[in-house]
Amino acid sequence: MVTLGILAIFWGEARPYFLLEIPANILSACSISFVLITLWTILDYCRRKRYTAYISQYYIIGAVFWLAWIFSISQLIIGKNPLPGTIQMVAASWFSHAYIWLWLVPIACAVAYYMIPKALGFQIKNYFLAFFAFWCLAFFGPWGGSAELVGGPFPVWLQNMSYASGVMLILIVICVSTNLYLSCFHDSKKSATGNEGDEHGGSIKSVWDSPSGRFVVTGILVFPFFGLLTAFNALDVRNNDIHFTYWQDALFYLGVYGFYTMVVLGGIYFMLPRLLGKEWKSTSLLKSNYIFTVTGFLVLCVGLFWGGMAQADALRNPEATPMDVSFITWMPVLFSTGGFFCLILGNGAFLLNLLRTVLSCPVESSTSDVSPTHIVGEIEERSNV
Repeated sequence: MVTLGILAIFWGEARPYFLLEIPANILSACSISFVLITLWTILDYCRRKRYTAYISQYYIIGAVFWLAWIFSISQLIIGKNPLPGTIQMVAASWFSHAYIWLWLVPIACAVAYYMIPKALGFQIKNYFLAFFAFWCLAFFGPWGGSAELVGGPFPVWLQNMSYASGVMLILIVICVSTNLYLSCFHDSKKSATGNEGDEHGGSIKSVWDSPSGRFVVTGILVFPFFGLLTAFNALDVRNNDIHFTYWQDALFYLGVYGFYTMVVLGGIYFMLPRLLGKEWKSTSLLKSNYIFTVTGFLVLCVGLFWGGMAQADALRNPEATPMDVSFITWMPVLFSTGGFFCLILGNGAFLLNLLRTVLSCPVESSTSDVSPTHIVGEIEERSNV
């Protein structure tokens, strides 16, 4: 269905809604798929062997449920038979904001909450904050999208609600960052049981030395900047200046490539070898993926933030023409294009490494000088048992 949607966009049937460009007929079938995936996920969760659940499971269950919810509601409003009037833009902005904060952010948080204690060897510090952040995300996450409609023919109460919800996202950023940062920079070495003196715990260096952990740490370092800029972007006084500029695109790419992509790539690099029973084929490609991806999203976001500020300054001038605004941003746009090129190289390195790993034979012994995800030692340990 996704392939058909992309082909339909190239055919000229794209819709004017951000993140909902695929034609409504295809997206309606996607809604049914999301609902079925949600039901299967909930049934699988109910059949778990342990009564208690880890915070990563909460985030995954919530993300799957929220995606089906927001996608179904948006299709009821702007689907095959869209409702008339400005409600279409309200639904589109609501979905685009909720998609980031109720799907991408929970998935990345679930991976980070799993990977960090797994790499360090002890529990998350201030574990209760993870649940507080989860419920804050559920209550405040979906309602900040209408801040993009400032100045339009929309109710004032709707915009004010978006301002308040956008600012409340700071609570989520503080809780998640406190959890993960205190865990990463924990000095004393503790075991998973929390006993002092057990030399089972790690440190931030042990996570950073692992390429898979390096992706996750980079992502959680970017998350506070993304969250605070999103809350800053929700303020009425600032949104008036940067609303129709490249600033909005830069903020989106910072969350998608800087936070979500980095954390999920770290999870893939850690989990896939354990599912396939084989180590990643090329360590150099793994390192290239990291370098090109980090360079790409940094160059891309810096260029677009730069272009957004330049556009805002030009738009404040009542004598500026559209050509003047376009001419003043040619250098930032050219700069950000280099970021896209680096991201393409990083994705190519990941794809090549993935294909070589999947098509290779399982690793039976430690033949390589570097074990990027430490799967070789685990395989040998299981074979000895």
